[in-house]
Amino acid sequence: LGERDGQEVSSTPAYQSPEQAAAARPPDPRSDQFSLGLVLLQMLTGQAPKSLPSVAALSSLPVALQGLLARCLQPDPAARFFDMEE
Repeated sequence: LGERDGQEVSSTPAYQSPEQAAAARPPDPRSDQFSLGLVLLQMLTGQAPKSLPSVAALSSLPVALQGLLARCLQPDPAARFFDMEE
């Protein structure tokens, strides 16, 4: 927990979405998708996130997971899933 620009920040920096890290906008559910994608990628590969994963980092995973993670980890929130039901 911490504070940035008068706003409370309650996330681990390594798992923040790009928009959250840049304080460009308040986090929304799509920010959570990005963080979840990083956690899933770490669980599947055993590697902690250091930056945005490359396509090569996803290529060793099953195709269905590649697509899921690629979408969750889009830098642009508009390119992620609209909601978790999608």
